[in-house]
Amino acid sequence: MVLLLLGDESMQKLFEGGKGSVFQRVLSWIPSHNHQLQLAGALAIANFARNDGNCIHMVDTGIVQKLLELLDRHVDEGNVTVQHAALSALRNLAIPVVNKSKMLSAGVADVVLKFLQSEMPPVQFKLLGTLRMLIDTQAEAADQLGTNGKLVDRLVEWCEAKDHAGVMGESNRLLSALIRHSKSKEVVKTVIQGGGVKHLVTMATSEHMIMQNEALVALGLIAALDLVAAEKDFVGSSLVSVLHKLLSDERSAPEIKYNSMILICAVMGSEPLHKEVQSLAFIDVVSRLRAHENKTVSHQASLTEQRLTAQS
Repeated sequence: MVLLLLGDESMQKLFEGGKGSVFQRVLSWIPSHNHQLQLAGALAIANFARNDGNCIHMVDTGIVQKLLELLDRHVDEGNVTVQHAALSALRNLAIPVVNKSKMLSAGVADVVLKFLQSEMPPVQFKLLGTLRMLIDTQAEAADQLGTNGKLVDRLVEWCEAKDHAGVMGESNRLLSALIRHSKSKEVVKTVIQGGGVKHLVTMATSEHMIMQNEALVALGLIAALDLVAAEKDFVGSSLVSVLHKLLSDERSAPEIKYNSMILICAVMGSEPLHKEVQSLAFIDVVSRLRAHENKTVSHQASLTEQRLTAQS
């Protein structure tokens, strides 16, 4: 049944706008007492939740509550495969923007946080992905979760999970997302105190451009909201030399160069960071970028050069 739902056409045919008899039957498996049926039901819902229309329909017809009740039954010594499948379904359902606030109001974040102590990487990975989808564009939720010390401590711990690249990557992305979507000084303070800054600096050197960019935007917000508190971590993680490499590398995408320059301007208010910027001859690198083919980059290069010259 679940395999049949992997094909887009067959999945839509069996969904039938939410009225399909197969879809209705699948829903009846979720509250079952049989682990195999629960698992099949959760996996099937995750597969039905592959386009916005289906996701919106399912959230509006109360499927979230069924999944939360299922997860609640598996918190203590629960079935890991069921946990993983139910979290996968919730993550997919949280993708459409209109679903996020509805799912947050239904208490999804609270139930997901109950699995924070899980030692199972597949569960950790889906838990992180679900929270990241939920807080996207949701400032209040990002603020609430970003000031949750237990969550931030766990994220920082998982940022070092070198044996599990997926968990490590998702932890970094959620840490960055909490800052980017909340734009809150309190969240920045919690991340600094939890030791998360060095991980965001490392994330800026990722091979994936999207992760580099997310890290740079988060670091820019940290510098803008609480440079004094972050100064020690910025120096300790060699932020300035990382930015120098990103700006000097011809392969860096335009947005990476742009956000690196924004960050350089933001850290100039710190004396030790300012000294590092001067010692690395940033003016040479930045002045070359004034001729960049991307107008946003060349314009920011002019502004950054003026700032560096004025403060040299």
